[in-house]
Amino acid sequence: MPHWEMNPSESPPPEQEYGHGLGSAPAAAGPHGQTLPGIDPYAAIRPALAPEFAGLSADELTAALGPRAAAVALSGLLAQPPTLAAPPTMRMLARLCAEAAGHGEYGVGAMAREAPGATEFQVPPGTAPAGAPRTPGLQLDKIEIGSWSVPFIGTPAGGFEALFAGTDLPSPMLSLRIVGRVMIDDGGTRRPLRKLDKNEAWWPLAVNNQVYMPRGPGAKNASSPVAAVGDDGTFAAQSTVTTDPGTQRLHIMVQSRLRDGRDITADAVLQRNDLEVFIAIVDKQEQFLVGAPPGLTHLQFLHAVRKIFQPPPGSPFARHFDELLYRSHDIPALFAPGTAEDVRLHRFENMEIGGKPVDIGHVLTAIEGFRRQQPQLGSPGIGPWHWPLLASDDLEATITWGGDYGLALASYLEDKVNGKTVDIRTYVNAHAGVADLIGDIDGINIGAAYDENKSLGDNLRGYYGTKPLRRFHSFVANATDDVGKPLFTLIPGQPKLDPASRQRFAHYALLFAYRKLAFVSKITPAQLAAVEPVVQQGSTAPEVGIMADHFCGFIEAGLAGEAPP
Repeated sequence: MPHWEMNPSESPPPEQEYGHGLGSAPAAAGPHGQTLPGIDPYAAIRPALAPEFAGLSADELTAALGPRAAAVALSGLLAQPPTLAAPPTMRMLARLCAEAAGHGEYGVGAMAREAPGATEFQVPPGTAPAGAPRTPGLQLDKIEIGSWSVPFIGTPAGGFEALFAGTDLPSPMLSLRIVGRVMIDDGGTRRPLRKLDKNEAWWPLAVNNQVYMPRGPGAKNASSPVAAVGDDGTFAAQSTVTTDPGTQRLHIMVQSRLRDGRDITADAVLQRNDLEVFIAIVDKQEQFLVGAPPGLTHLQFLHAVRKIFQPPPGSPFARHFDELLYRSHDIPALFAPGTAEDVRLHRFENMEIGGKPVDIGHVLTAIEGFRRQQPQLGSPGIGPWHWPLLASDDLEATITWGGDYGLALASYLEDKVNGKTVDIRTYVNAHAGVADLIGDIDGINIGAAYDENKSLGDNLRGYYGTKPLRRFHSFVANATDDVGKPLFTLIPGQPKLDPASRQRFAHYALLFAYRKLAFVSKITPAQLAAVEPVVQQGSTAPEVGIMADHFCGFIEAGLAGEAPP
């Protein structure tokens, strides 16, 4: 079954994908970053544009439609009577020529990395005829601001994107440095520049980067000195930018002037890696896929997004995810693994939300596995994890916190019986980290109230927009057994879990650990027999006590940090 993917012509425009709640759109700017007050180079073609494009600024149209829109507008402008050759018209003409020729001829997208290991040039090697002109292009590697550095990744639209997390951009002034390379298409084969190339007419003379000036809050008064290009094509272009407090997004154009007078450019976006950016991306996809052929429901779209993150590629539990979450077993992942879209979405796997690191894959898995969503609907009830069918409280714990700790214990015991020196704490930190557990907790809370008639984005916004976000108290209330009895109860008057809660935690962690060792491991029957006492129900092994301390301490610290009900 094919993955749910848009055709290139139907893909959401990049500038709109990231535009929700992240600041104003860039104002109209020329190819060198100068503003063009009162001039709209696309005015003549706006009536023919689709509604989602008609209201975009000139720069947004450039980013969204690339050279196609510029070429159409340029054709119309050239068809005007020569009496219109006034300075504003000439400025429009200069801009459209630069965009239609620069973006088309030098093809920023042909330089963009779309996935690890992918061919970075889209021209098959050896296809250029002998003596064909060589085409330079810009490859952006990373952006540095102060003490931190963020790598660029190519976007499907042909630009570059860097995401940062944890805080807004510094203000009132920041100094950013873009590191990259000028590369050359030499007969269809991409290569770095060489000293011998210095005699060529297309040799790059210098590089600078221009920050677009948005309307409203954002960046102001950018200073962009020219940077030299090394003999190997490398460069580091600096800019000093005045920013407003709360700025979360910058749109940058990197430009290199060639010896023959031409310019090559690359568009780049630096923006915060947070929930709103993630929601903006999936919202566009959901609007396209839900209701229209292939006619996904909102819940099926959730399944498709979850499969981007869980199970991870190569996981031994891949088959068991489809057994446990049977309702979605025939829904493919939203994007094929390794595609540009898949790689880009994976960059949002760990986000800071509500002041805590969150693994969004754990959130989505917990939502889907919550009993409200009937995850085992239609299941034939077969397989070692399904026979008999897990009770819904068993399933909710198995695919969330119980599975995290159970996997830690099983992995620890597998290594221990194979003679390795091990410490259970190391395995707990690896498999039940803060982002994993917060993702489990948030997913349980969202899953308990998930509305299948609303989009994934609306459900996420509804939960994360709650003020104050009391995720730990909500988790204690929402984690129940099949008859509605709370799994975790507090000592009266204290934010402390009682001894019965520790026993219930151990029950679910041991349930997963035993199944993992018995059905999804390579240990021998003799080795399994040796570790069975540790993973049997009621086990009092020291490792189980250490895990219970870790989990209960985590929940109790979270409760103590929240206002009481």
